[in-house]
Amino acid sequence: MADDDLSDLEDKILDQLHQIRTLKEQKKAQSAVESDEEDPRESTQTPYFRKHRAAEKKILTKISTSKPETDSFAQRLDTFNLQLSHETEKRRKFQEQIRELRVLSFDEELLRQKINNAVDDVDTYSKHRLSKRYYSQDTLEKLLKNIEPLRVHHALAKIHAPNFDPPQYANFAVVGVVAAKSEAKQTANDKTKYMSVQLSNLKQQLTLTLFSKAFKKYYKLRLGDVVAVLNPQIWVQRERTGFALSLKEDYDAILEIGHARDFGLCKSIKKDGSLCHTPIDLSKTQHCDYHTELSFNRTASKRLELTGNSKMFTPTEDGVKQAMYMSTKRKNGREQLDGLLVADASVPKQDVGRLYFSNPDVSRAFFDDSYSNPKLINDLQSAKSRLARVKNEKRLRQKLVALADGDTLKDISLETPESRESRQKATKVAFDPQTMVRIGFNPTQRIFEKRKERGDATARSERVAQLLSTAKTEKSLKRTREETLRRQRIYGKHEAPTMVELSSSDEE
Repeated sequence: MADDDLSDLEDKILDQLHQIRTLKEQKKAQSAVESDEEDPRESTQTPYFRKHRAAEKKILTKISTSKPETDSFAQRLDTFNLQLSHETEKRRKFQEQIRELRVLSFDEELLRQKINNAVDDVDTYSKHRLSKRYYSQDTLEKLLKNIEPLRVHHALAKIHAPNFDPPQYANFAVVGVVAAKSEAKQTANDKTKYMSVQLSNLKQQLTLTLFSKAFKKYYKLRLGDVVAVLNPQIWVQRERTGFALSLKEDYDAILEIGHARDFGLCKSIKKDGSLCHTPIDLSKTQHCDYHTELSFNRTASKRLELTGNSKMFTPTEDGVKQAMYMSTKRKNGREQLDGLLVADASVPKQDVGRLYFSNPDVSRAFFDDSYSNPKLINDLQSAKSRLARVKNEKRLRQKLVALADGDTLKDISLETPESRESRQKATKVAFDPQTMVRIGFNPTQRIFEKRKERGDATARSERVAQLLSTAKTEKSLKRTREETLRRQRIYGKHEAPTMVELSSSDEE
């Protein structure tokens, strides 16, 4: 028993020694891979072996340094919500700081320094030429100190869908020209009045609505004046397809800068007979874009190469009209484009789609003055060749008529004016009327006059004569062979009727 126990102990010790040697070899190999020292075996190995060892080291290093992703989806969601709440809180604090710095009116003392001088210079804030100034440049700089001026197109870019948030400035002022004013209207509860004012840069327009106290203070705004509206409220439409500016209180929130020299109204006459009155830039045009394009289309319709459905003031690509829409809507179960961006909000609204020229040649002729339509050139060439053929035909007929027995080829429609004149003279002097009566016909008619076509009556008479010539002179009332065979087939299936002779007694 003692020998067996010793042998078992030796086996266990040998197994443990073997495991220890195996672990030492694995640890040595791992340390050789992870160490930066060059493996002595690599000096005697091929480049492929060294490249493989380098890639193995890189992968092991990345695995050892990377953090295991043990977070669950719920943990990642909580982390995201936490970050979102931090961002929302930061945004709320920023809005509070803006509201604390925001002012509601311009400096009252500076507003009293109003002037009315005739000038001819450019306003710094609106970039419009002025014919009158209501405040000097120094006063304007003091009034708009620490206030960000936004022209109409800048305001449209800063205030946009889907949230229509106000610009991220402590104080801002929308600068534009008073282009139009509506009539005073009553609110739904008939307690207060309001009106709409169109602020424009003579291209785009933005609506400013004056309510209650603001209406009473600023309803006398003059058309063509350049104004700056301080920190207006953003009123979003119910369908969230647009927005408007609004003022309700009687603060000094509107600054009248001056009068725009280039402000004007379109004097074109609409279909109902009234004037258009769309605001325009007099330094560039005398009519609005709508009526300018309408006049151009009327003129272009008189030219063959410009008769396509073309528009002037929108981009084109190979003759195809491009249009931009803000949204889509569903109508009759189909999705349609909606909210077309119109440069001028005062013109009549029309359904505008993608417009095309009649063909690519017309499109190229419209945009390239040096382009010649090959189809028109081919038509001209074919017309010239047709005229040449007609002339050659006339010349050939005249030569054939001059030959013997060529009088039948003479045609009045192909004769020249000289030959016509000679024919008329010859027919007048060849035979007098008495001689032609004795002859019975005009012998010169076949030579000089076109042969008359036979009339309808003559043609009908000829057809009748032909039918009479082919008709039979003897008529037979016997049954035809077909009728006889038909009767035999019928009477062969049924018994033939018997004839019964009636006596005198039967008649009684």
